[in-house]
This record gives sequence, structure tokens and C-alpha cells, in this order.
Amino acid sequence: MFFGVNHPMVDYVHRKKKNLDLVVCRPQTPWRGRNLLQLAAEYKVRLTPAQAAELGKLPVMLEAEVGAVLVALEAKACMTKHSASVPRLYDELNSSHQIVHGASNNALSIGMVTVNVAHEFVSPDRNKFFDPAMRTDISKHGQPRAAESIVNMVGDLPRRTSTSAVGYDGLGIVALDVRNDNVASVTVHTAHPAPKPGDIFHYETMLRRMANEYDSAFSRI
Repeated sequence: MFFGVNHPMVDYVHRKKKNLDLVVCRPQTPWRGRNLLQLAAEYKVRLTPAQAAELGKLPVMLEAEVGAVLVALEAKACMTKHSASVPRLYDELNSSHQIVHGASNNALSIGMVTVNVAHEFVSPDRNKFFDPAMRTDISKHGQPRAAESIVNMVGDLPRRTSTSAVGYDGLGIVALDVRNDNVASVTVHTAHPAPKPGDIFHYETMLRRMANEYDSAFSRI
């Protein structure tokens, strides 16, 4: 099993191009690079011992020069300015599955959206010239309404159940409570408006669906 990171895909019909965050692929060459554990370390992903052990149990995947794309993941996050971000996020997410399926109709297109449910957020952009002697510029969010706008936007994205249709093959939403002040911890939010277990946008439901779709589409590989 091989993967690629930030892989450029091109719509065969319209020649639109987009870099996909992560793809599962057939390798173009036998060259082998990083595995997922090494990738997590390089990107400084903070894992608990239990999470690192779980990652280590997964089948070994190696980075390779991408040949045929089997699965393509587009990951987006909305930490602040939720309502103002809806049009841009929708356009970016909607173009992703179109380009993936324009490049290969048989590839599975997955969208993953992280939404912040915190009532306050310390924006890096608004505090880039922050003077410790001055007060931090803190963004205020009207929750849960702000996060709901992003969850509802994801629900409006097209989804498909066959290669003759248009849309995502799988969509997932994860809600986090992130103040981003280097003091408060980051926690997974499970109350409203986060998808509940069994909901089509729940993270584990999305993973199970994609595993089943992969087994069905690529059983001969």
C-alpha cells in the first residue's frame, strides 16, 4: 500500500488542477519513502502513547511517486469567522470531488472538515504582531450557531453512491474546542452540533463507509 502527500490532480476534461492533501495510490515507480509513523514525526503531530501504538498497528504504508490514484482526501478546517468562511469552504470542497472524479471516475473522493466550537479564538493572523505588553486580540464566536453554519454547509455538499453520480464518496466532520492560546487544551467536542455516532458525517461512520467502498471498488488489487 502506498500514499502521496499534497499530490496534484488534474481534471482530464477541464484541465483544472488541485493539490489533494493525501492520496492512496498505485506507485508510479518502485521508489519508497517515508511511512506514516515517520510522516507524523516530521509534521510534529502530537500523539499520546496509546495513539502512537494504534498508528503503529496499522498496515505499513509507504510514500511513493504517485501513479494511479485510488483514494483522494481533501481536508479543511474552520477555526474562526465561521459564517464568512462558508462560501469559500463550499467552493473549495465542491471543486475537490469534481477534480478527483474528473481525473479518475473510479477513484474515491473523501472530504474531511474540522470545525471549531470554542467561544473564543486567538487568531494567529490577528496576533502576528502581538506585543506581550498589550492585550491579545481575541475573536468571539456565537456558539453553537457559528459551528452549525459549517456543519450545515457540509450537509449541502453533493454525495454519490455510484460512479455515474456526482459528489463525494465519503464526508466526515470532527468538532474541536480550540481556543489556541497555548494554555487551554484542545478537546474533541461530541455534543451538538457534532455528528453523533451512526450519523453519515460521524468520523467512524465515514471510515467504515470508505473501507467498504474501497473493498468493493478495488477487491482485485
